Amino acid sequence: MNYNKFNNEEKTKGNDYVTIPDAVKITNKDYHYIYRLYQRKSIRSKKSDDDKPLVCIADLKKYISSHPTINKDIVWDNIRPLKGEMFIPLTGYDFRYFGTNKGRLFNITTGDELINNPRKSDGYIQLLLKKDGEEYDEYLHRLIAAAFCHIREMEKYNSIAEFLEKTDFEVHHSYIGRKGKIKNTPECLLWTNPNIKYYEDDKEYTEHQMLHKLWNDNRKKEYWQMVRQIRKDNERELFKIPHPDYEPNKNFEFFMFIDKKGKQAYDKGKDIPLNCIFGESAEERNKSSVEEVI
Repeated sequence: MNYNKFNNEEKTKGNDYVTIPDAVKITNKDYHYIYRLYQRKSIRSKKSDDDKPLVCIADLKKYISSHPTINKDIVWDNIRPLKGEMFIPLTGYDFRYFGTNKGRLFNITTGDELINNPRKSDGYIQLLLKKDGEEYDEYLHRLIAAAFCHIREMEKYNSIAEFLEKTDFEVHHSYIGRKGKIKNTPECLLWTNPNIKYYEDDKEYTEHQMLHKLWNDNRKKEYWQMVRQIRKDNERELFKIPHPDYEPNKNFEFFMFIDKKGKQAYDKGKDIPLNCIFGESAEERNKSSVEEVI
């Protein structure tokens, strides 16, 4: 077999095996990056007849798409974390923006915190983010919820981006009102399912609408009971492990979040399946107070 024929992406089919130099040409990734995946058996591999390492290009592309390379221009040194602050990259922005569990948002290529006043019309905080020369208006509470509020419904999809695209789940601020809308920390946010219906006074309400009805009717005890029940029903257990691809620097350590199946593989010293990896984070070295399981 002539392995040199795989010299561009168009000629490469899903489960073809290529040499590492050819994989470099196809993916534009560094040789050592791909060789390290080969050594760790993170992707399928085998040897050619002349004993050269071959890697499955489909696996390699899948790994790369689910493990975006951190921008080399990241400026962690400019950022001053709050105590126990965790940084997670925002879905769909290629490691340019990170949200935190303190409800803050940073452009990691400049080190700047993105700050905006609540909108006068509804009290929500809206920010302008950039990607590929385009500008996007985003709500801060939705970005933080996507990064930190892990729910079981997400397990049905291949990524958070797919969950956001294919579902109509809405984010609810547990403290209702204008003051509540500026509390954009994960514990103040809740994903609500529009497909769950409630009936009261001969009217139909979605989960989100029912929460607002209980609050507006001053039925606060029922309201908080419903909030707690939704959290319990939606709870998804994730585990935090040292990131296998990024070494700590002088200020930050890097971690990966995996589900129960991934944790079982990790504990046995096996490679973590890609569909068991939820996300990644950065935390200030030796100063984080984030719990091991979130």
